[in-house]
Amino acid sequence: MPKPSPKERILSAARTLFFKNGVDKVTTDMLAKQAKTSKMTLYKYFSNKDEVLSAVVDKEVARLFEPLKNQHNNKDEYRRVLFDCSLNLLNIIYESEIIRFDQLMLSQALHNKELSKRHYMRTHEVALTMFENLIKEG
Repeated sequence: MPKPSPKERILSAARTLFFKNGVDKVTTDMLAKQAKTSKMTLYKYFSNKDEVLSAVVDKEVARLFEPLKNQHNNKDEYRRVLFDCSLNLLNIIYESEIIRFDQLMLSQALHNKELSKRHYMRTHEVALTMFENLIKEG
């Protein structure tokens, strides 16, 4: 198995730290240390912590879309894709890490409305739009 790239190590470290501590409590020093890389390498891939957060959230949300990579040219294929997307959504929203992260994001949103808006748009709105489009297609 190939060694993860520095960017993948940063994203993995960020996911772990953000999900455990919340975004506000994580520093770039913590990210670099957890990723076993330098801050210079971290800044090579991401200009700030918000960009790291966006990349982590995008990667999590992308898990919903995995079934859409499969062809769905007929009714049975469409049903399979819809079922798989729905199952992915349920699996994701019931993961204890995701629940904890959502709780942390909501608590931080009380102090940062812009963060709340960005989190909603990158997670919930994307999922709703994907399902809406998939249902319209069917």
